[in-house]
Amino acid sequence: MRFLAIALAATALAGAAPAVAAGPSLRLQTGTPLVLVGSGFRSAEHVTVTASGVRVLHWRVIAVRGAFRVSLGGLVLSRCNAVSIVAVGSAGSRVVLKIPRPACMPVQKPA
Repeated sequence: MRFLAIALAATALAGAAPAVAAGPSLRLQTGTPLVLVGSGFRSAEHVTVTASGVRVLHWRVIAVRGAFRVSLGGLVLSRCNAVSIVAVGSAGSRVVLKIPRPACMPVQKPA
């Protein structure tokens, strides 16, 4: 009974705690074409998205209501290339998304 009372009190306190504002985030929406979704930026913040791997590419977007969607059509992922994507906002927001290398095994030809 005592455990139940403590668990209920802890749940009530956790629910009453103010929500912490989440910082900016960047996630991969689709892989082909490569589409990213950013959120948590300031409303109307200008964001520069930079992808680096084999070559460095830049896109500039505006975070309408703090979010944006950008297609990285010029960026082609291959089996052996890792890509790092950085989104930097004009108000100082910054987030990094790393897309690791898939298994980079040599393609074996049938015998």
